[in-house]
Amino acid sequence: MKFRRMIFAAIVMAVFSFGWVNAAIKPGNPDSLILYDAPQLDIVKSAIHGVTVSPWNDVVKKLTKDADKLLTQPPYAVSAKKVLPPSGDSHDYVSLATYYWPDPLKPDGLPYWNQDGKVNPEREDGDRYDSIRMSRMVYAVDTLAFVYSVTDHEAYAVKAVEFIKTWFINPDTCMNPNLNFGQGVPGKATGRCSGIIDTSTLIQIVDAAQLLSTSDCFSANDQRSLKNWFRNYLDWLQSSPLGRQEAATANNHAVWYDAQIAAFAFYTGQTRRAADIVESAKIRRVQTQIESDGAMPKEQARTRSMHYSIYNLQAFITLARIGDKVGVNLWDYQSPDGRGVRKALDYLIPYLLQQKTWHFQTIISENERGFARYLNLAELHYRSGKYQEA
Repeated sequence: MKFRRMIFAAIVMAVFSFGWVNAAIKPGNPDSLILYDAPQLDIVKSAIHGVTVSPWNDVVKKLTKDADKLLTQPPYAVSAKKVLPPSGDSHDYVSLATYYWPDPLKPDGLPYWNQDGKVNPEREDGDRYDSIRMSRMVYAVDTLAFVYSVTDHEAYAVKAVEFIKTWFINPDTCMNPNLNFGQGVPGKATGRCSGIIDTSTLIQIVDAAQLLSTSDCFSANDQRSLKNWFRNYLDWLQSSPLGRQEAATANNHAVWYDAQIAAFAFYTGQTRRAADIVESAKIRRVQTQIESDGAMPKEQARTRSMHYSIYNLQAFITLARIGDKVGVNLWDYQSPDGRGVRKALDYLIPYLLQQKTWHFQTIISENERGFARYLNLAELHYRSGKYQEA
């Protein structure tokens, strides 16, 4: 996953350094991509095919090499785990709470207890949990769809669609559209509302589906089936007890919840629903989580304070991008006392540039190169020049 973040960061830096952010913008572009920018992808594609000067060759060669390896990778299935969830249905997604560990004072280690910021490697046990499989599936689909979109080589689309159909569509292997058993705590809870953040990465699948929609191998029926899965999952997110609990949280979980339901509503053609979600985030999320100076105190209170401040801002930027598509401007919203997405961005930039020293707790060194993707999106909107520097 770090390799993917580094590669995308390299692409973003190339866009910035060649002055193509402003040149790439086409006002009113009707593209439906959220985390990618269609005009920038067109520039990459033209560069690869020798139409323009190309700083892309080495970057895309590395991504293509990665995509080539994925061509022989068997698709991941949620049903592949060996230990069944409490429901007895292998199609139900199961994951372990990220920061929960066995209690060393208990013979059986139960119940697990929280050590904020310290990831329990049990979470990646594929015999019991699905989180590592879903992470690899998303990475594979995102990589293959990107390489297909800039090379037009159909083999990458064929493989990406195979991954999609295995995880979301095929009856023998597909995931049930719920997260009843996400981020469970052994000895305490089989599933928690916090687990819903696991599926925030599925926003990348929404983008990948758009990139793949031009391929003959991604049939109209397949696309309808995938949208139906997301429509059903969206309904679960908004109607289930766990979904309602997650909506009521007060930190990055709440913003990522909104980003998910807005993205999935937009993808499934529910534009008004998506617009309402982004509009409501002005009061429910911006005004309650961003201070007038741009600080996000709920994230600064964490043991990985910089990481979570960035992570929450990524969710806000995702919401702002969806707002672009549905006619709601979250980018420039500011509360009467000055709270807003841009204020949060401007608060963090001096720390990212090491112009200021971060004084909040950070228990591990973090690689935040993945944030370049979101800074790129911010630069596309604000045209300030400063976000490319970070």
